[in-house]
Amino acid sequence: MPGTYVLFGRYPQSLANRVVARVKAGGYPAFADGMWDATRRQDEVWVMYLGSRLP
Repeated sequence: MPGTYVLFGRYPQSLANRVVARVKAGGYPAFADGMWDATRRQDEVWVMYLGSRLP
């Protein structure tokens, strides 16, 4: 569902920024086929589906 952030997981703060960057880059197979935004709130990483890149 576009427009809703969901909790992806909790990580040490030093790792959370890298997880956010990897989600945005499509570095995880689950996120490779669509457009995703990610944000960090303390030790939590939240992701939001923006829509598919596929035609």
